[in-house]
Formats: sequence, C-alpha cells, structure tokens
Amino acid sequence: MPSSSQPPAATPAGAAAPSAASAEPTLPLFALMAAVLVVFATANAPVPIYPIWQHAMGFAPGTIGVIFVFYNLGVLLALLCCGRLSDLYGPRLVLLPALVLAVAAALLFAFAPNVAVLCVARFLIGLASGGCVSAGTAAILLAGRRRGIGHISLYATLSVVLGFGLGPLTAGALASFAPAPSRLVFVLLAGLLAALLLVLARNLPPLRRPSQSARIWQMPRLPAENRPILVTAIVIFAGPFALSALFISLAPSMLADLLHNASPIVAGAAAFLVFASGGLGGVFARKLTVWRSAWLSLALALSSLALVLLSELSVSLPLFALAAAAAGIAQSVGQYTGVQLVNRHTPEEILGSVNATFFLGGYGTAGLAVLSMGFASNAFGLFAGSLVFGAICLVMFIAAIFGVATTRLIPADGT
Repeated sequence: MPSSSQPPAATPAGAAAPSAASAEPTLPLFALMAAVLVVFATANAPVPIYPIWQHAMGFAPGTIGVIFVFYNLGVLLALLCCGRLSDLYGPRLVLLPALVLAVAAALLFAFAPNVAVLCVARFLIGLASGGCVSAGTAAILLAGRRRGIGHISLYATLSVVLGFGLGPLTAGALASFAPAPSRLVFVLLAGLLAALLLVLARNLPPLRRPSQSARIWQMPRLPAENRPILVTAIVIFAGPFALSALFISLAPSMLADLLHNASPIVAGAAAFLVFASGGLGGVFARKLTVWRSAWLSLALALSSLALVLLSELSVSLPLFALAAAAAGIAQSVGQYTGVQLVNRHTPEEILGSVNATFFLGGYGTAGLAVLSMGFASNAFGLFAGSLVFGAICLVMFIAAIFGVATTRLIPADGT
C-alpha cells in the first residue's frame, strides 16, 4: 500500500545511498511479517499458562521472573550476532534457523515436565525472537524501501506488537475452554511455525557472499554521524518496552496474589490489552511528528507506572486494565518512534546491526527490571518487587526525557 503522505525512506538522513544490496530479489513482505508475528506469539503464549505450571510444578511467583530472564538472555545473545550476520549474508541465514528454534521451543513448552525444561524453552524462543526482531524487522524495512511503501516502520512495529498480544490471548482462551490447557496452544503454534519455515525456505533470496575483508563478528555499534539520534531512539523505546514486559512476565502472579484473580483468560486478556492498545496507538502515531510521538510515549509510560501502583494499593482490576492499555500504547508508540529514527538515519548496509543494537537496549532494560522484581518479590513480596521494577523504569524514562529534550529528532522532511 504505497503512501504519498511520507516519502520512502530509501535515502535516510545522514545515510549513504542504497547499496548494491537493493538489486536483490524482492523480499516476501507478507511472509516475513507473518513469521515475526507468530514467533512473538509463541514467545508470549506462556503468559496465561504460568499459573497452571506454577500449580503443577510448585514454584514460587518470583521464579517466573527467572524463567522470563532466560528468554531475555536468548534474545540478547541473538541480537549480538544476528543483525551482523543478516547484513553480511542476508536474512535467510538468520530467519530459517530462528524458525527451527521456535518450533523446538513450542514443543518443549507443550510437554515441559519441570522448571528446567521451561527455562530451556524460554531460552530457545529468546534466540528465535532475537533473530526475528533483528533480521526479520530489518528485512521488513528493506522490503518496504524497495517497494516504496510509506510508513513501513509501522508494519514492522505491528508485526511484533500483534504477536505479543495475540499469543497470550489465544493461549488464555484455549487454557480456559479447550482440553490440554498447557499443551494445545503450543502444538498449534509449532505447526504454524513449521508451515512458515517452509514458505520462507522457498521464497527468501539465497545467501549473499560477503567481501573477504568483511568482519563476521563485531560488537554492536552505531554510526558516528547519527549516534546521538540513535541513542535517543533506544532510550525512548527501552523504558516503555520494559514496562510492557511486566504484563507478559509477572502480571499473572500480581493478578492472583494482589488482585485475587487467577483466571488464565484474564491474564491472557491483560497481556492482549497491552498490545491491542499498542497496535491502535501505533496506527495513530503515524499521524504525529517523531518529536510529538516521543513525548506521547513517555507521558503514557509514566501514567501507566503510576496506575500499576495505584491498582495494587486499591486492589482494583479496572485500574490495572487501564495501566495495561496505557503501557501498550506507550510501548508501541515508543517502538514506532525508535524504528522510524533507525530506518531514517541508518545506511542499508548496516541496518540489521543497528536494528539489533536498538532492540538490545529494550530487551536489556526489560531483563534487568523483571529479574530485579523477581528477586525482590521472593524476598519482600510482590508489591515491594513492583516498586523496584518501577524505579528501574523511572530511570529510563528520565534518560529518555533528557534525550528528547536535547536531541534534534525532526528529520529533513519535517515528519
């Protein structure tokens, strides 16, 4: 759907002109978006299943935070190398193994007998998510550039956000109304992932052959000429993303212990509300300037954090739902804002690497916040853990406010 309201980001501000990589065969946009969506649906389907596993395996609420961090560890390890590999060899080298790992993770979730297997499954789906969020979203951006699609950053953002939301909602519904509550959703997802693996194996371009001087491994980096803008993009995204992680990690325990509601479908609906609201927020954000969408994201994130604490103090499910909706919009608008800045200020030949660095900031912050909350919850209770979580998010919000206030975010085209 080409758009005349925004020029294609074929030549980002401060970036080199499109390289010879643009002559590659057309990337399968729809299949790429579907693969990213289903991988993230699989990554977040465990959210409403945690209470079922907790009851069956007998682990403490804080253990969920530890299980979640295995996911973040997998994501972070993948982000360290997958963006660079995609830049050098093309998305095929990263996305096909990522889908294989996602299928394996789904099957492990379906038949996990203990916490150790859950941790392995979370680690594998973390590797798959890291591969998809770096190489997959970069491939979506490239496909949009080559087709001249306006607002391709929105398509990339919605692929992730809708996966985040649909996974928990589907899992919660099946856990409440279908047989095999902790297995059926993962068996279905494994089949869908396998089908997408076959589609992409047939349609992704063959591997590229990099120059002999190209370095396969290098630490994540940002181009020096646009580094202040890209660092600001990361901190705009990181705080709201970490806040949204609360609703896909420890929220089921908070609902059960603090708000006295242990229903799987309520936990799944809360996670869905985060990312359904985020999807709508992302669509709305495309009408805003980058500067305004950055401030909107931060204002909503601060409001959501306050509402989470108020909902706990007043034992109010409606306030918790309102916090979830605000967090979802903040996360989606922040991610869309950051992805726009990355797309506009990054040369095509290093887009995968910079995209990986961008998500590294978000997942690193989320992992730190959730792990800290898990430890604090085990030691002092869930409310104390949520205060620790909120303090970490608040530090990121302050850093983002400083970045937005001091960095020129409006690109040459004024959007």
